[in-house]
Amino acid sequence: MTEYVIDIIDRSDFHLLLPLMKDCFNLEMEQNYFEWKYILNPSGTAICIGVKNKSGDIIAFEALLPEEFIIDKRSTILYHSVDTMTHSAHRRNGLYKKIAFKGFEILESKNNLNEYGFGGDMSTPAILKFGWEILLEIRYFFKTYYQCKLNCFNVCKNKESQDFIIKEISETNEIIELKNKLIKPVIYKFFDENIYNWKLSHPLYQFHKIGLYNLNGKLNGYAVYYFHNNKIFLYDFGFIESISKKEQKLLFNAIEETVLKNKLKGIVTFSQDQTIFAETLKCHGFISNKFKWGPLNKKIPFLLYSKGNDFVNYKKPDCWAITPIYHDSL
Repeated sequence: MTEYVIDIIDRSDFHLLLPLMKDCFNLEMEQNYFEWKYILNPSGTAICIGVKNKSGDIIAFEALLPEEFIIDKRSTILYHSVDTMTHSAHRRNGLYKKIAFKGFEILESKNNLNEYGFGGDMSTPAILKFGWEILLEIRYFFKTYYQCKLNCFNVCKNKESQDFIIKEISETNEIIELKNKLIKPVIYKFFDENIYNWKLSHPLYQFHKIGLYNLNGKLNGYAVYYFHNNKIFLYDFGFIESISKKEQKLLFNAIEETVLKNKLKGIVTFSQDQTIFAETLKCHGFISNKFKWGPLNKKIPFLLYSKGNDFVNYKKPDCWAITPIYHDSL
């Protein structure tokens, strides 16, 4: 390890992350991505840990994003482990473990050693050895172009007058007001207007917000999505509790019409099973691939690292409801 130095990375070093991202993920990023993600987060500045070689290059990295959660009606900060990467020329030198344990040390000094993250094919086996636990697995849900086409044909065939209109949402506070009325699990991520706007200011995506309004102008449902790889990625949605399945369908139909209009492949999202989010998707014709082969068949592990008794009672899937908005990169 004499040729490697582990240290806290600040914004003056962010340009050194660009070649590392290219090597690890084949992504051509710009520095504003790191500014947005690590500095502008309303919940606090990220803890960025890097390993530099003797030339001063960052050859391994991890960021810990502070995220505000509500746990049994109490506000607390969990740290989201993100962008963990090691340059291909420096792997098998134990750098991943060194960075992870440096993060544990820093959070322990803050008396808040509670991390969560989403596992990948390469990262999950490694971090399980460090003491992380898989709490649950997240499944992809999707709707193909042809499903959208068939559904829109049936909608046109049986079209009825409705007491609702679909239009763009201009004010995020309308979404926050509705989200605050939704049924919550025991543990959920806190959102106010600042945090939600920060999430939607992701430099790589342009988000679209559409709402289902009644004739009095009241928002009864919303959906947020973006275009990616010739598909729509459904990022977030919600409906007031009293709305019917038929009324919910109006909003999903609007997204499906966008698929057809732009000749996209379909709609993709993901969710923890047995949640309102997942059950609503299934109710509106979204399917998932439960085979070990074929498109979108892989599940995403959701993991937790916690020292002490803070999460002893919360290491059960039914305490959580993980959806795309919990992810750092989507």
